[in-house]
Amino acid sequence: MFSEISWTDYVEVVLFMLAVYYGVVLIKYYRKDFIFFLLKKHKAPIAAFATATLKEQKPKANNVGYNATTYAQDSSDQFGLLVQSLVDELKAFLSEAGENGLLKEQMWHSLKLLLGKYSSLEGSPFKESIQHFIIDECQRICSVHFSEIEIEGLWK
Repeated sequence: MFSEISWTDYVEVVLFMLAVYYGVVLIKYYRKDFIFFLLKKHKAPIAAFATATLKEQKPKANNVGYNATTYAQDSSDQFGLLVQSLVDELKAFLSEAGENGLLKEQMWHSLKLLLGKYSSLEGSPFKESIQHFIIDECQRICSVHFSEIEIEGLWK
C-alpha cells in the first residue's frame, strides 16, 4: 500500500497542506494588515500623480503671481515638514531609549547627532518649541531630566 505513493506525491501533498494551513492562519490573524498593505500599495501611484500635478500647478519665480509672501509661505511649509520629521525621529528614538534604559550622557550624544541632521532648524522660530519638546519627552518617557542649557548645547 505504501509503495504506491511516491516521494514526489508525498512532498506535493505536504507542501499543499502547509500552504493551506498558513493561508488560513494569515487570513485569520493578519487580515487587517494584509488589507492595509494592499490599499497602501494602490494609493502610492495616486499620491505620486497628485504631487506631480500640484508641482505643475505651482507658480514659478518669474510668474507675476509669485511674490515674497508666497515664497515665505513655501519656506514655512518646508520648515513645518522638517519639524514634523524631526519630531517623528525624536519620538522613535526616545521610546527606544526608554525601553533600553540609556544613560543621560548616551542620550545627550545621540540627541546631538540627531539634531545635527536638522541644523537648518537652529535659527528657526521652531527651535525653542523643539527644545521644550525634548525636555518634556525625555522626562516623561525616559525619566531623564535635561536643563534648558544642556539642550541648548545640543545644537552646537
